[in-house]
Amino acid sequence: MKVISYERFGRLRLADFLIGEMQTEPLENWEFMDRKWVGEAVAFTEFLRLQSDPDVLRSIALNLSVEPQKVWNKVLAVCGVPLQRGMSEKAVRDVLGRSVGQVEIKGTTTLTFSAGEREPYDIRCAFKPETGLSYVVIMRADYKIEV
Repeated sequence: MKVISYERFGRLRLADFLIGEMQTEPLENWEFMDRKWVGEAVAFTEFLRLQSDPDVLRSIALNLSVEPQKVWNKVLAVCGVPLQRGMSEKAVRDVLGRSVGQVEIKGTTTLTFSAGEREPYDIRCAFKPETGLSYVVIMRADYKIEV
């Protein structure tokens, strides 16, 4: 699996993927992963940039339960992450390899994977027992660096 380069990922914007009447909501002072972020959101899907480096995208969170599905599929394809709504844990492991972490909260299992060697990403996949893969977070590993 070949994931998107940091340079290209950093330039992505949610608004560029939307279709029809879809519109983004701006995010400011958004707290996530012990950091402050700015960005864009649509129905629990977020494209986030560190508040301290607002021009560079570092995190994408996709709510795969929201229609239209083709929008989220395009984001995943551009990122080089071949996942789809409803995949089983086994199917995701077949694509992403061995998970490096697992958390279970209120019936939802979240598996964490590492992808990319030179420019690593953390990929978190949330699964619901009745619907399979429902949420994906793709984060550049350098989000932890203060700029």
